[in-house]
Amino acid sequence: RQLKGDVFSIFVIAIAAAEAAIGPAMFLRSIVTEINSYQSIKFIE
Repeated sequence: RQLKGDVFSIFVIAIAAAEAAIGPAMFLRSIVTEINSYQSIKFIE
């Protein structure tokens, strides 16, 4: 067996899992920031 191939595939899967976890979190944070911006504009008027 080639250990390098196994290690590389596990590394790629770990990176993909991290991206899958971070992507939705960043998206939800941008929605919350956008809502907060609209609320602050409402109070300015």
